[in-house]
Amino acid sequence: MVNRPRLRRAPVRVAGAMMVVATAILLLFVSLAIADEPPYSEFPPPPPSPLTPPDWEGPLVPFEGDVNLDGRVTMADVLAIMQHRAGLSVLSESNLAVANTNDDASVTMADALHIMQFRADPDGSLGILSKPLWDWAYDADVRDPLLQNGG
Repeated sequence: MVNRPRLRRAPVRVAGAMMVVATAILLLFVSLAIADEPPYSEFPPPPPSPLTPPDWEGPLVPFEGDVNLDGRVTMADVLAIMQHRAGLSVLSESNLAVANTNDDASVTMADALHIMQFRADPDGSLGILSKPLWDWAYDADVRDPLLQNGG
């Protein structure tokens, strides 16, 4: 009979036990983290709309296309129209009055596209803007965003 050295398995058993304990602790933390989360909702409530007009001092008339009434025609105005069309926010009457940029009596994605064209080509010199954003015949009650025509 040959004397073979005995293999020590104790460190392997300890390491295995430590892995089991570590896995159990990890699962405990994950289950506690999941338990603290609010229940899942398929449709979260819409965020409060930032589209309320600011308190103007005096009779300041908004610009055509300035849907969020911040004094500028920007991509934020396009986003406001898109959110309105998707039902994520509701535009007030003052917002709707300046959002209808193509003067077709309704606020649609065509108005958002019109503002995007205006942002890319404000004066129409590049051929991108098919119709001026402000037209005296339809938009006399709002200001010209290019500050022309007495804007």
